[in-house]
Amino acid sequence: MKKIFALLLLFSLFLTCERDDICPESTPTTPKLIIRFYDFAEQSETKRVLNLQIQGIDSEEVYQSSTSTDSVPLPLRTNSNSTSFILHSNYADDGNSGNPDTITIEYNPKEIYVSRACGYKTIFENVTIPPIDGDEYWINFIQIEDPLTIDNETAAHVKIFH
Repeated sequence: MKKIFALLLLFSLFLTCERDDICPESTPTTPKLIIRFYDFAEQSETKRVLNLQIQGIDSEEVYQSSTSTDSVPLPLRTNSNSTSFILHSNYADDGNSGNPDTITIEYNPKEIYVSRACGYKTIFENVTIPPIDGDEYWINFIQIEDPLTIDNETAAHVKIFH
């Protein structure tokens, strides 16, 4: 009788256990904006930006600081319809800020339910970037890749020609 009671108790413990709700690392989360830099003269060729530093406006965080890069991932605000960054080419730590250009990414954030364990992620729809006009900028023009929705990080979303 004790053995049957112990088996019933053990069996009831297994029935009341819940599986752990852990979000797998392979689950896609809120994607970052992927910017790729291209040569203005030869537009099919990528072109590195020398001494690039990117800083969010209204943020002290530096998102990219590199001697040379041709692509960068940038986080977009999920609680706003726009995010602005200052992109410094030829940046120097000696107080010379190089050549700064400011870009503003405008979008409509949309929350998507992923799962109970992972919660929600945000995608960005109707993405636009107002043009930068003037001769004093190092960025010549910006092109947004179709579709105008950022929902993954598998390819570049924006091309910057310089």
